[in-house]
Amino acid sequence: MRIQDDSDMKIVGEYVEPEDAADELTRLLKEQQENGNLDRARALGEALVEAAREAASEHPSENETLLLQRWLLLLFTTDIEVQRLLPNGLVARTAFGRFYDVLQQTEPAIYEQLQQNGSLSFYYLCQEDGAILKTKAAETFASLCGRGDDKTTIALGKTLIEQCKVKVDALADAQEFVQ
Repeated sequence: MRIQDDSDMKIVGEYVEPEDAADELTRLLKEQQENGNLDRARALGEALVEAAREAASEHPSENETLLLQRWLLLLFTTDIEVQRLLPNGLVARTAFGRFYDVLQQTEPAIYEQLQQNGSLSFYYLCQEDGAILKTKAAETFASLCGRGDDKTTIALGKTLIEQCKVKVDALADAQEFVQ
């Protein structure tokens, strides 16, 4: 048996076992709880429901389809903005989870309609790299309202998106999330 010379071998350091997904999530959860981001996210979720209710009341309509699509467009815009603005997915999911909880408690009829309507997925096709394609989303809004070529409804969709983005940005900034 021949003995091999390993004098030319380099030792690169101690082996560290990679963290598994559960450990990483636990670490992130603890970190975000300790720095206050989860509490901020819950507060943001509550504020977002109030902002959505205010936005809905600023553009009253007797048309049930228009009312529902307005809520769906606001929900989509809010979700995309929250994901874009908050420090990580866990914090964003916490904010949006609280949004849904409060919406279910305070606006059960609207919550039920939103849950039963499948057209929200059409709005999610109106984004690219986490940014809302405003014209496409507004045209989708008009189409889902049964007014596909109506320039006034498309303009309303654009206005709703812009107002929602401004409001979500201001509410998120006010929470002063730790990055």
